[in-house]
Amino acid sequence: MPMPQPPEEDMFNGAFKAKYTSHYLESYIDRHAYAGRTIRQRIKFNFDVQHITKKNDNWTISGRDPSGNAVLQSSKLIIASGLTSVPNMPTLPGEKTFEHPIVHQKDFGQSTVLSAPALRNITVLGGAKSAADLVYDCVQAGKKVTWIIRKTGTGPGFFVSAESRISSRTLYEISTARIMTTLSPSLFNAESWWNRFLQRTRMGRRQSTKFHDALDKSVTGPANFDGRGPEATGNGFQRLKPHTPVIWQNQGASLINRPHFWDTIAQNVQVYHEDIQELSKDSIRLKTGESIHCDAILCGTGWIPSLGFFDKGLLAELGIPQPIETYPLDKAKMWEALEKEADQEVLHRFPILANPPEHYRTPVTDTPYRLYHGIAPLCDDSIAFVGHVLVANYFRLAEVQAIWATSYLDGKPGVDGGIYLMATEATGWVQTRLGTPTLCFMSSAFPRIVGSGYGTLSFQAARETCIGFVPNILTSSAEIST
Repeated sequence: MPMPQPPEEDMFNGAFKAKYTSHYLESYIDRHAYAGRTIRQRIKFNFDVQHITKKNDNWTISGRDPSGNAVLQSSKLIIASGLTSVPNMPTLPGEKTFEHPIVHQKDFGQSTVLSAPALRNITVLGGAKSAADLVYDCVQAGKKVTWIIRKTGTGPGFFVSAESRISSRTLYEISTARIMTTLSPSLFNAESWWNRFLQRTRMGRRQSTKFHDALDKSVTGPANFDGRGPEATGNGFQRLKPHTPVIWQNQGASLINRPHFWDTIAQNVQVYHEDIQELSKDSIRLKTGESIHCDAILCGTGWIPSLGFFDKGLLAELGIPQPIETYPLDKAKMWEALEKEADQEVLHRFPILANPPEHYRTPVTDTPYRLYHGIAPLCDDSIAFVGHVLVANYFRLAEVQAIWATSYLDGKPGVDGGIYLMATEATGWVQTRLGTPTLCFMSSAFPRIVGSGYGTLSFQAARETCIGFVPNILTSSAEIST
């Protein structure tokens, strides 16, 4: 079912308003029927999942619906709750004394922040896409806006203008093209003479560096962080400059599809890169001692994984995040050994990663995802996770994951590949590039790794590994297949 082209007045450099996607999906679930029932008729709305357990090969989903407590039983289960369901609300000292609204981005559209005349001075927290959108909307509504990006974090994100180009292509188009991964030290490239040349020879790395230098200028150039004059400098505009080159990005990257975004921010927004000391009745005090009068706080602070409904005993078995201190010691030692071996292989393939620039290291509090293809647990073939990775081209990924997961649960795909190697090397790759596998490590098992050139382990062998047998996974030279 093709999606209709939105009207030109609601388009901006190929991007369009979210309402058109919503309209399309609403129409889709009504027009597609199977065995006499539409998709809408198969959806149980207003069901709040509270607990998931497994017993005797059956999943029990406990929750509440409008009629009260409810329980569902299933032999197969797909977790498609995604990454944007549970708000990541910061803990703000003194927030109980603050007498004004504190609103997460999730609830911003239903709030009165923009329309209420009494809410004049708005402070936005966060350093990535959602915070940038909140700031822009508030300025356009005539508010006086302060933007705070915490110092104990990864800093401001990379904001890519929808109008920026290299040659005739937009940066978004380039970011989803094969040349981007070919010229990057990416674990997800196939082993080939060309990639070995680019990553393991001085001449190749020089060419790759030139490309990324040009990309970096194209990303940050339109902002003109250091050349806007005293007004922008006084507003702290230069504090939005990313702390690392784009190839080493340690923070969110996002497409800015708002007209005159940088000029709007530079001329109208006071920017701070500092931690909050405490809130009071109508102000925010920073750790520098500065005080900011505030009528409302908007939190563009992202999300946390929506996995809190699982029985705690299932977390380690399924390979989904859990607090490090609760992770079984024997499994932790197994993964530690595998990750050490994988680190050596990652640095062998990509010597440039051995010397990252100085950057903030986010403390690691949870274990990473350890899912085959970012979908399947290594020890349970009755459950699949879709939408638990972060990528730019999400719509295509969603379709591919849905097809693969459906086939997998139906017992059809040949699941062969260096399963543990993929998980451990992906961990090492992210740690080496980003310092720590933070929430971004939902990419810990990207949807597909093709042709690594080493380390094949059958799915059955991986399941045996799960219960205690650890084979040498670096001995084979066969490729990882789909």
